[in-house]
Amino acid sequence: MSKISEKSQRVRALYRNHLWQGRLILAALIILVVLVVVRISLPYTIVYSAVYWLGQQGITSQIEDIKINVTEGTFAIINASGSKDGETVFKIGTASIDWQWRPLAEKTIHVKQVRLDEFDLQVAQYSDAVVIAGVTIRQDSGIEEPPAERQEEDTVVWGAALEQIDFGDLAFCFQQYDNALDDSDQNKLIDYCGNIDLFSWQGEFDFGSTVTAEQEPATKLFTDGSLEIKQVAMYNNMLDGALINIGDAQFSEIKINGINHIHLDAISIKQFALLQGSGHSSHKHAVEFNALVISGITLNDTNTLEINAVSLDKPVASIAKDKAGAWKYEQWLLHQANASSSSEPEPGTSETNQNAFR
Repeated sequence: MSKISEKSQRVRALYRNHLWQGRLILAALIILVVLVVVRISLPYTIVYSAVYWLGQQGITSQIEDIKINVTEGTFAIINASGSKDGETVFKIGTASIDWQWRPLAEKTIHVKQVRLDEFDLQVAQYSDAVVIAGVTIRQDSGIEEPPAERQEEDTVVWGAALEQIDFGDLAFCFQQYDNALDDSDQNKLIDYCGNIDLFSWQGEFDFGSTVTAEQEPATKLFTDGSLEIKQVAMYNNMLDGALINIGDAQFSEIKINGINHIHLDAISIKQFALLQGSGHSSHKHAVEFNALVISGITLNDTNTLEINAVSLDKPVASIAKDKAGAWKYEQWLLHQANASSSSEPEPGTSETNQNAFR
C-alpha cells in the first residue's frame, strides 16, 4: 500500500513541476479515450438511428453491420433490408465507398471505388407524392425562393474523380399512377421491373468546373476507361412481357478530353431483344440481333462523327397487328395503358397484315 502511495505522490509532484506538459498529456489521453469511444459506438449509433427513423416511416428494417474506417476512408453497409405492409421495399447485400482524403484540400472529391451488391429497390410515383423504398416524399406546396444573387468574387466549384464502380445483382421496380397517393381507387399507368447482373467501370473519370464573374461557366471532363454491363432486363408487368433484354454490352477504351473530343475503341452489344410479343409470330420480339459491334468511334467538336466499322450479326425486325387491327407495338405506349388493360392484348396472339424482314 505504501508503494502505491509513494508512486502516487511522485506522479503528483511530477505533474506540479511540469504543469503545462502534464496538462497536455492529460488532454491527449482524454481526446484519445473519446476517439476510441466514438469509433466503437459510431456504427451502432448509425444503425440504431437508421432503424429508428425508418420505423417512424412505418418500415420494419434490419441492418446487420456498418463498417467505418476513417483513416483509410472507407464506409460500408452490410445486409440491410426493409419491409412495409409485408412487402420488401429495399434490400442491400453490400454497399461500400472508398475515398481519398488528400484531394479534399484541392476541393476535389476523389472516390477510389463504389461497390453495390444484391440491391433491390421499390419506387412508386403518384400525382402528389413519390414513394422510394417505402418512404413517402410528398410534393411541396412550393413557395419559390428568390434567385440567388450572382457573386462578384471568383468562385471555384468542387471537382470530382472516380476510379472504379462495381455493381452486381441489381433489381428495381417502378410504378406510376395518375391519381393521388391517398385515393382508394388507384389507376396504374406503368408497372416495370428490371435487373442488371453486372455494371462495372474501370478507369479514370475526372470532372471539374470553374465559374467566375468575368467569364461564362466552363466545364472540364476527362475520361479514360471501359464500361461493362451484363444481363440487362426490363419487364412490363401489365403486359406480361419484356421491354428490352441485353445479354452483354461493352464500351471499350472510352477516352474523353473535354466535350470537343470523344473516342471509343468499340461498342459491343450481344443478345439484344426489344418489345416482346410485338412482332411476327415466328419471332418473340419486334427487334432482335445476335451481336452488334461498332469500332473506331470518334466525335470531334460535337459535330464531326467518324466510325471505322459496323458489324451486325443475325438482325431481325418485325411488326404485326393484333386481331383488332392495331399495331402490337402500340400496347407499349403510355397513352395505351388504359386501353390495353381493358382489351388485354396478349403477346403472341394471331395477327393479320403481317410484315417481317431479315
